[in-house]
Amino acid sequence: MNFLSLYNRLKTSLAESSTPEYWTEEELKQYLNEANLAFVQQSEILTNHVYLDIAEEDNNSWFLPNDVISIKGVQFKGKPISFKRIQYIETTYAGTAHNEVKIGRGRDFQKDWRLIVGEPICFYKENNFIRLFPRPFYGNNYDSPRMMTSSILFRGNNTSNLSVSIPFLDKSLVDVYVNGVYQDFNTWEIVENTSDSSLSAIRFYWSAESDVDYSVYVTYQTSPILAAKYVSQVLDGQTEILFAECAYTSGLDSARAVLNGVTLLDSEFIVETVSPGTVKVTLTIVEPAVAGTMELTVFRKQSVEYAFNRLTDRNVSIDYCYSPALLVNDEDEPEYPSVYHSAVWQYAAWLALSKEGEKTQDFQKARFYLGMFEQTVTQALRENSAPIDIDFSVVAPFVL
Repeated sequence: MNFLSLYNRLKTSLAESSTPEYWTEEELKQYLNEANLAFVQQSEILTNHVYLDIAEEDNNSWFLPNDVISIKGVQFKGKPISFKRIQYIETTYAGTAHNEVKIGRGRDFQKDWRLIVGEPICFYKENNFIRLFPRPFYGNNYDSPRMMTSSILFRGNNTSNLSVSIPFLDKSLVDVYVNGVYQDFNTWEIVENTSDSSLSAIRFYWSAESDVDYSVYVTYQTSPILAAKYVSQVLDGQTEILFAECAYTSGLDSARAVLNGVTLLDSEFIVETVSPGTVKVTLTIVEPAVAGTMELTVFRKQSVEYAFNRLTDRNVSIDYCYSPALLVNDEDEPEYPSVYHSAVWQYAAWLALSKEGEKTQDFQKARFYLGMFEQTVTQALRENSAPIDIDFSVVAPFVL
């Protein structure tokens, strides 16, 4: 049945004339489209199998199709993987960058489970993306959640050329060590390699001694996260350090504190917002033996509004039920077999007769059409559902 036929059938069921009296034509056609969607949602009759595009900036974010109603299954390189809730993964495997605590049956309390790399065993939904756990590793540098490289700062120089190009050129995503000592981010900058402009270099705001070479060790994030670094001066014995123009949200953000080049344990400091734009770090165990600096790095959960670029990918595929196209023109038809088309006008009649109003509301008749609709849904489920595969060696292992 096309859209015009469904509309006429609906008017007949409502005992309406060619010109509807109690409902507008626009209203009835809207009911038909709502009914078309409701039938697909309940019967899951429209399914599709596609490969998902991956986000260029993150090797563990695949775009969900815009027309997804429900996910039937996800495969990684053809192998089915199961769905797990984020809370289950965190409780079972580890904490997160925002909640690094010992909970549940966690086997690795010090890691952020989002950064664990391995063969994916499950997927989860987040920010309209499909993401895998563990996150996959494809065997090249870009796919590692965090990379590292080393170099030499030659005597008398202030620039250390690297053998890699640091993505995003964001200092908040890069850590630099010289002779094993952490360098505050306000003591260096990322520049072009002096020998190859396609590579990166670290330029320090100081120069190496004239008689010795320094070793430089750099780690950097290969996927964009929201991070910001702040530096504050620390006096001898000071245990409360304030950071101006700093943002930190308890329960959402996580923080790392580096005191005079030494990274503190989570148990050694407390971070709290004392006023808008001002954050206080309180040292709970150690006291600065000498004056110096503290660097505070605040990591924030990825924003939903962050704009990712799409790349074609053939690693993750999805089976899903998709929403039907709107019926607009008279000749438009529902996308599923015509034997189920009657469900559309039946559900639309239920919607129309359930409408508030003295002349339109008829619950007895509405329930009649709703019952007809539910029978059609049951028929579609029975005729189109995949059969249940039974392995008798499992359910009846002792039967020969």
